Amino acid sequence: MEGTPSLSEMMQQLAAGQRHLQVVWEEQQKEAKVEREALQSALKSQATIMANNQLVHETAIKNLTDTIAATRVHPNVPSSVLQRYQEGEDPDAFFTNFERVATSATWPPDRWGQYIAPLLTGTLQAAYQAVNPGGTTPYQDIKKSILERVGFDTEHYRVRFRKAKWGPSENPRALYFRIKDLGLKWLGPIGTNREDIIEVVLLEQYLDALPTNTRNWIKQHPSPDTNTTIELACAFHRSLEFKIPPVRPTLNPL
Repeated sequence: MEGTPSLSEMMQQLAAGQRHLQVVWEEQQKEAKVEREALQSALKSQATIMANNQLVHETAIKNLTDTIAATRVHPNVPSSVLQRYQEGEDPDAFFTNFERVATSATWPPDRWGQYIAPLLTGTLQAAYQAVNPGGTTPYQDIKKSILERVGFDTEHYRVRFRKAKWGPSENPRALYFRIKDLGLKWLGPIGTNREDIIEVVLLEQYLDALPTNTRNWIKQHPSPDTNTTIELACAFHRSLEFKIPPVRPTLNPL
């Protein structure tokens, strides 16, 4: 019949239609891939945002928990004046601030050792656990032991007392009270009577006047009093005189 396509033409038309469908399908697949990748990227970004938000939330919860733990010792003390110890902070200043807050809040002194525990971190926390394993050690003993463990002993305060200088932002009154505080922390544990204080100052001057090798040897053999220190110095001097190794003597009173 005229006008009727031949079988060959029909086959060509069918093949062309299949090719067109193939092109359309491939374009759809490309578009679907782009949309899928965009969706995956959006989901990934959303997951990152959620993870960051979760981290911020957890950090906020931890900070809140730390603040609650630190302020739970007394409900009337704001967290702004009762901060946890930060590693590298002056531990002496930290204890001084705690004592001011505790005194102002009228906390019973026999509870200070318990109240300070949540505020300690790092080196001070480790020292606290070592000196107060049963949780019954008095606060002043805890403080003294912790400070000694981190190097804040009477020798530390003596050196700071002797080296105290005018600070760039200090006024004369502040300088005086800083030196007084260091002096009391150096001499305070010895006793409060005049003879004890004079004895400590004399002993320091005596050690400074000795030859360096004698002084260093005495520091390796700590002595409880001036008489013992003098005996040690004499023993070291005799060892040099007779060229024999120094031996810690059996000590007798002068």
